[in-house]
Amino acid sequence: MLSLSFATEFRFEDDSIYEQIRAGSDQVAAIERYESQVSLKVYYQLYNAWSVPLVQRIPLAGYVAPEGQPDLGIRVLPSRLVHAAIRKDRGPSPRLSDFSDLDQLPPFGWRLEQFICDERLACREGDEFESIRDDRIQTLFNRRWGAIAAAIAITIEAPNRAAFR
Repeated sequence: MLSLSFATEFRFEDDSIYEQIRAGSDQVAAIERYESQVSLKVYYQLYNAWSVPLVQRIPLAGYVAPEGQPDLGIRVLPSRLVHAAIRKDRGPSPRLSDFSDLDQLPPFGWRLEQFICDERLACREGDEFESIRDDRIQTLFNRRWGAIAAAIAITIEAPNRAAFR
C-alpha cells in the first residue's frame, strides 16, 4: 500500500499527452459511430493545467489559489478535430501541442464559458432541434446504450433564433 505522504511530481507541458484518447480505441469508434448514426455532434471537454508549463508537487505543502484568468484550463473541442489529431503519425494519443494552432478555433479550443456563451447560445455549435419530439432528443436522453448517463440536463430555448445571428 502506498503511503498518503508519498511525494510525486506532475509536469504539464506542450508535449503532454491525453492518454485516455487513443487511436483505434473502442471509445473513439463509439463516438464516431454515434455521430454517424444519430446525427448529433460530440465534443470533448479536455481538462488542462491552469497554465503550461507547470510543475506540481503532491502532496501540496499548502494551497494557494491561482490569480486571474487561466492561460489554458478546460477546453472544448469538436470530436472531429480530436480524432483528426490521433490519425496523424505522432503517436496513438493526441498531445496538447496538437491543438495549439486550430484553423477556425482559438488555440487549444474554446474555453468552457466561451463555448457555452459564444458558440452554443449563439447557435453556431451544437445541435438544434425544432421540436422536443425530435427522435434525436429521445436518443440523446432516453436511449443510451453505454455506461455514461447525465446527472443533469440543461435545455436552452431561444425565442427567436435570428436574434443570435
